[in-house]
Amino acid sequence: MASRTVLITGIGLGITRAFAKAKYNVIFNGLEKDGNDTAAKVAREFQINYLFSPANALHVDQLRTMVDEGLARFKHIDVLMNNCGIQHVSPIENFPDDKWADILRINLSSAFILTKALMKPMKEKKIWSNY
Repeated sequence: MASRTVLITGIGLGITRAFAKAKYNVIFNGLEKDGNDTAAKVAREFQINYLFSPANALHVDQLRTMVDEGLARFKHIDVLMNNCGIQHVSPIENFPDDKWADILRINLSSAFILTKALMKPMKEKKIWSNY
């Protein structure tokens, strides 16, 4: 098993491939439709260990479960790439309130929730040595 693990939200494939090439364990997060197949393909190509999570960034409980599953599988997460995001384009006077709420929850709140969830385990591993 690799000595370093990265959790990447939103499966930025270029970013994911770069970490896989560097032999990180990769926790892939993205849409369930093709995500696991993509994760398996990258893992085979670079001969890495991986975990795929379809955790929905709109749901705090799913984000926390993804972190717990990643820590259970790899024992540590060294890097967090908050890469998930959505956009909706509309004139502001027609911009749906629910779309705005989803943008904030996915683009902003999910990054906060995941960073908060990983703060303690990363501090314990001394990833942030100045804390």
